[in-house]
Amino acid sequence: MAKLQRDFDFLITLLKEAYIDPYGLVKKPEFTEIVEEIRKELDKPMDKLEFFKTVAPLFHYLNDYHCSIAFPFSYNNLVFPFSPYVIDGDIYVVFSLVDNIPVKAKILKIDGIPSKEIIKEFEQYTYIRENTELKERFLTRYLISIPTFWNKKSVKIEFEYNNLRKK
Repeated sequence: MAKLQRDFDFLITLLKEAYIDPYGLVKKPEFTEIVEEIRKELDKPMDKLEFFKTVAPLFHYLNDYHCSIAFPFSYNNLVFPFSPYVIDGDIYVVFSLVDNIPVKAKILKIDGIPSKEIIKEFEQYTYIRENTELKERFLTRYLISIPTFWNKKSVKIEFEYNNLRKK
């Protein structure tokens, strides 16, 4: 846990000293409050993904295209056998390695959670709040890794294709 705190302190030092000006993006008291809220969450052992999930909302709050934290991709990550893409607040399949989830299918729910709620959950990990097109592109990077984020080897997908609902 001490290493997590040191890593986080280093990250904050970079934002304050090496980055252009975090206080130009947000007010110092708000920034300090968010930093302290995140620091409190670093009170237990974490792997790289848990650290990312805890710290990434700070970059979402800063809302700057030049500043982010990288998602810890590894060969052990579980990903969908299809590529989901966010378009106008909905999730669509744009590439699929499986026949039972076709390209152009609209994902309605994953494990019973409506797509719009999933999008909202994953927005906190993007560093973009206002540019919808760019935010949708970055959301796509994270949505493909839902099995990793949720630590599940399988999920139930409900989708619509050719006006038919399927699971």
